[in-house]
Amino acid sequence: MKDSMTDRFALYTTLTNRINRNVYRIKNKGIKEFGIKTAHVPCLYHLLKSGSLTASELCQLCEEDKAIMSRTLDYLEKNEFVTGEKKDSKRYNTPFHLTAKGKDLAENLLKRINLVLNEVSTFVGNEELAVFYKHLTTLDESLEYIAGRLEHIASKL
Repeated sequence: MKDSMTDRFALYTTLTNRINRNVYRIKNKGIKEFGIKTAHVPCLYHLLKSGSLTASELCQLCEEDKAIMSRTLDYLEKNEFVTGEKKDSKRYNTPFHLTAKGKDLAENLLKRINLVLNEVSTFVGNEELAVFYKHLTTLDESLEYIAGRLEHIASKL
């Protein structure tokens, strides 16, 4: 008989990998025509929702490091999707806004995101999704806590 903890680990890692791969495939198909990358989508989304954010704020919201966010903002700025207003010498504290072109793109992406989410809702009800996201958040917070304590945990082995 297999160890149920090991089975749970295998199921969790397999499913999260498959979910990530499928989300990536859906994003890629949905953005191909716009000449952007999947890493650009959360940035555009959060700027659409917030209006103005610094690179620092975008790093937190998108869960990306400074280097990736810097490259993302450079690309989006060069392609006239965003603009940054320098308030001091540190670009990291510069507020970024969507241009008209960027707003059109972000709104189009949001429509596509909502279509996918509505499609998912045909398979899983809203109440079930709410419970799922609640548990997923708890799992994420638990793993984040454990990851921060790995040295302590490893010393017990």
